[in-house]
Amino acid sequence: MGAVLLCLAVAVAGTSCQRFKKLSGMKQENQNIVKIISPHHEGIRKEMQTGFAAWYKQKHGKEITVEWVESGGASNDLKFIKSSFEKKPAGIGIDIFYGGGSDRYIELADQGLLQPCNAPQKTLAQIPTQVNGVPLYDPDHRWYGVSLGAFGILVNKQIVQAQGLPEVATWADLADPRLRGWVEISDPRQSSSAHAIFEILLQHYGWRDGWILMGKIIANCRALPGSSSQVPQDVASGQIAYGLTLVSYAYSSIAEHGADKLGFAMPEDATAVTPDPIAVLKGAPHAEAACEFVKFSLSPQGQKLWILKPGAPGGPKEFAINKMVVLPSIYDDLNSSNSVVEINPYKMPQAIAYDSVKGAARLNLVDELAGSMYIDPHEELAAVWQALGAAAPDDLFAPPVSEPQAMDLAAGDWNDPVKKDAALTQWKKAALSRYKNAQ
Repeated sequence: MGAVLLCLAVAVAGTSCQRFKKLSGMKQENQNIVKIISPHHEGIRKEMQTGFAAWYKQKHGKEITVEWVESGGASNDLKFIKSSFEKKPAGIGIDIFYGGGSDRYIELADQGLLQPCNAPQKTLAQIPTQVNGVPLYDPDHRWYGVSLGAFGILVNKQIVQAQGLPEVATWADLADPRLRGWVEISDPRQSSSAHAIFEILLQHYGWRDGWILMGKIIANCRALPGSSSQVPQDVASGQIAYGLTLVSYAYSSIAEHGADKLGFAMPEDATAVTPDPIAVLKGAPHAEAACEFVKFSLSPQGQKLWILKPGAPGGPKEFAINKMVVLPSIYDDLNSSNSVVEINPYKMPQAIAYDSVKGAARLNLVDELAGSMYIDPHEELAAVWQALGAAAPDDLFAPPVSEPQAMDLAAGDWNDPVKKDAALTQWKKAALSRYKNAQ
């Protein structure tokens, strides 16, 4: 996969980075170390490694080192893990996969690429097995949700007012042709949060209607950046008015730029809560220390780092993470003045049931179908949307396969690179032809 970025942090020291080409070629003698591949941003990495170092030293009386491996987002992390295991089935020299949505972890568990780590029974007794039908941890203890994500629409109030744009309250509102050029979502092939939003729409609206809605939303998009963190930045800078994003990104942006400038809408029609997990990879070279990191992440000390403001008792030192947590007792003890997060995911009335097993089974197919049908031919899609607007027929945005056909493909031909590439080429060609002929 080319070079990946390795960030080495010793105990509570800062982060230093170096390029390396072959992780498998590295020799490591120190056993008080954990190697983690993660799409998490620097703030999460630094706060978690600092908190873990202190927790580990207090518990074991030893220093611990954390190495972070980054390959460019959750989707690239998953590809790197799977391709690395194809070359080295016994283990890939990495201990933990951390972050990126439960669909990816269900897939890795099904493929036998995760190994159990038994969290303390006292901890598991406090965590519900599921929320609105979504499992919060694997029954065989191969992965655990550490934080919880929900998704919505970050709005630049000043742009909306200045441009005379409509207010939005639902996902469907984003398909309004008047929003053309003012919407943004990241590319689901690179962003786990974008994928989650796509899958939520498919599961709530149904396969065909979900794709049609997504097609219209993407037609309204100014761009589809590779990084999910780019979306709130573009909303805050006024390049767009509406960004589909995580609750945590929205809260961070509002805290930084002000509630007078930015607002956040939790869609009234469909909001799902999904876990952001952690897992020990098969053949982890430092399995014992890795399992300790998992236990820390589920402990009250680890959980508070996600939700409290910097400087609050038990909170992060420098970076506000602003994410919901899986441990319900944290919400019971939460002082609102110490946290930006105001949502208790266990009390969200608008949350829908999310089928993470279905999402995992078709994860790559959904992302690649969106890419071939809407994202790669985005220029042509936007042009026909500009020409036709509300008069555009729904068939223009309809998927090339039914849901049963898609599930069969995901379980069969999608595992054959030649057949997969042929399908993607055909879908993109058909989409381009539709867009050009419709104008």
